[in-house]
Amino acid sequence: MIISVQPEVCAQPLSIPSNVSETIGLLIDRAKVDRKGVFWPLGAKYRQIDSARFESSLGYGTSGILLTLLEYYRCTKDREIAELIQKGSAWIQNRVKAETFQHGFYTGAGGQWYLWRELEQVFPGSVGTWSDAARAALTTQAQGEIAASLGFGTAGTIVGALSALDLSDEEVTLLKSPLEQLIGAARFSSEGVFWDFNTTSLRPPLGFLLGNAGVDYCLAHLRRRLNVTYPSLLAGSLARAAALFDARLENWPDQDGMSDFKEIGQAGIEKMLDRSGAMGPELSLKAEYALGWGNGLAGILQSRAVLSVSYNDNRISEQSLADCRKAIMRLSRVTEQELASLDSTLQSGLSGAVLSLQAYARE
Repeated sequence: MIISVQPEVCAQPLSIPSNVSETIGLLIDRAKVDRKGVFWPLGAKYRQIDSARFESSLGYGTSGILLTLLEYYRCTKDREIAELIQKGSAWIQNRVKAETFQHGFYTGAGGQWYLWRELEQVFPGSVGTWSDAARAALTTQAQGEIAASLGFGTAGTIVGALSALDLSDEEVTLLKSPLEQLIGAARFSSEGVFWDFNTTSLRPPLGFLLGNAGVDYCLAHLRRRLNVTYPSLLAGSLARAAALFDARLENWPDQDGMSDFKEIGQAGIEKMLDRSGAMGPELSLKAEYALGWGNGLAGILQSRAVLSVSYNDNRISEQSLADCRKAIMRLSRVTEQELASLDSTLQSGLSGAVLSLQAYARE
């Protein structure tokens, strides 16, 4: 589908720093063309995970790159960028038609809905009746493994729907199916509530993308937007995080560490378990995970900042604010060595830390 650029919906072009333009140039150079449009191939380390699903996703594939290019176009009104966005949008729409509905924000339908909304705001009519299709998808049963996480699961679908579809109070019934799946994925232990996650998680994680903090964030949005509340589940989730908080580290340990697991391989994991009976502490001590947005402290801070406002009238808010103070205290003591060990990414590095601090300041 080729769309017509409508300058009247855009502000005047802005001056863009040269390093940003150079980065956009790199993205353009990496674009590939097939009969369905323009796309960006997956990075090598993601090709063996779930290529078909990741290729069109917001977190790893072409949708996320289109969102970046769209933000650049909003500032520059560059018509070559507009044409590239058009062709990338056509490729995504063709892929979505051929795919079964998948839960998740960063790897599933929720993130694509968010992209459609952004495209529609800049290029009206460019993605057809996407909102009708999204509303219909909410009432269907997703295929394959269904986890609860923000990145891959039902929490991500719900956040995507609330962010992109502008659901009315009457339309809350559209969330019945994913909500039932999300609540049904709650599990209970002596420490508190955890959630049923993807098989890539060796233990129930605490973090934002794959763990409890992301589900807490989803439940906060349900309270804020639709006044739908699950205080008992939230209290249990916060209790589990409190039980696992390590006062010596002044942090919540990373319960996932997928990159570490991949590096040491199945044989290494089995050897570690045989030797110690549990995952070694080195996995939770690495700064890029202990402080990260996806798996560590920064994402927990963002989750708690939203919770403290959404539940501003009870003990959920009190516990959330207490966790915010713990997180800020730990971040205030970050060493130069720890900063140097962080990469630039949203999930594990400096970008995620900045994002969570912005969320905390805004709330």
